[in-house]
Amino acid sequence: MSSAHRCQAPVGFALVALLATAAVACAPPARGPEGGQVRFDAAMVAPVPTADGGIDSGLAPALSCRGVARSCLLRASELSCTEGDGCRWESDCEGVPYPCSLQSSRGACNDHLGCYWRSSGSGSCSGSPRSCRLFGERFSCSSQDGCRWSEGCAGTSTPCESFALELSCNQQPGCTWR
Repeated sequence: MSSAHRCQAPVGFALVALLATAAVACAPPARGPEGGQVRFDAAMVAPVPTADGGIDSGLAPALSCRGVARSCLLRASELSCTEGDGCRWESDCEGVPYPCSLQSSRGACNDHLGCYWRSSGSGSCSGSPRSCRLFGERFSCSSQDGCRWSEGCAGTSTPCESFALELSCNQQPGCTWR
């Protein structure tokens, strides 16, 4: 018998991939010719051009995390800041408190933490105002003249390429698993 088994590979597979799997995909029939020889005709596999001018190997590209992680500075709320990795929400009392000597009335002086009213003579405000950095919450910070409450997103967003798992990739704003 001179008939040979002819293997037909799906169009789009690269020749290398086809040859690597030829032993499995092109195995001769159970009752093939003596010696179980397989003949392969490479002309039956035609490369398939892609839209960008490349050649489709027939293999799916490896999935990975891609995109540009949103900068921490562009995240306006605490919720958006703490999504993903690399950013943290910071709040702080900033500024320089007004000197006690600038407080001109007993009430204003006594409201300025660290200052006290001296009743001797015509009265004056003395002392050392409490540093703005020592206030840990918005209301007390804002009540000290010269201090202001500041909050925002700080840090450096973890780049998309750093994520090896789909779940962590998709949780980072600006990144997608594809």
